[in-house]
Amino acid sequence: MQNPNIYLGKYISIIYRHGKIHINEKIKQYGLSEGQAVYLMALYHHDGIRQDDLCRGINMDKGTTAKALKKLESSGYVLRKRDSSDRRAYRIYLTDKAIALKGDIKSVYRGWTDVLANEMSETQRESALKLLKLMSENAVNNTFEIHRNKE
Repeated sequence: MQNPNIYLGKYISIIYRHGKIHINEKIKQYGLSEGQAVYLMALYHHDGIRQDDLCRGINMDKGTTAKALKKLESSGYVLRKRDSSDRRAYRIYLTDKAIALKGDIKSVYRGWTDVLANEMSETQRESALKLLKLMSENAVNNTFEIHRNKE
């Protein structure tokens, strides 16, 4: 029998691609993309976070974050303000427009979770979440190791 671990990446990729499709379809009416909505979701939990901390919190690089925030700012969803304690840094704040969408955006993500967990028991959902968190940690640690070895 073949090692099932060989196929983990394949299924994770399928879930990722179809998740983007699902979320993009549900939020396009707001002029948002899934790539931007990820930042709103993080900001719903940490409004006023420093831009660098936001990058780290959602495991995105600085360039991607800057581009997404620029789009969100030009669309009226966020404000970037200089950090009063560190003039080189920015803090990111939700606008009233973004706050008004909080329930809708969170509902879209909950809906995707429901699609993925369809026909799973609560125990299976908890196990899946635990395994996905572990795989995410492994992926992040691997990337850190790759970068450390390049230095």
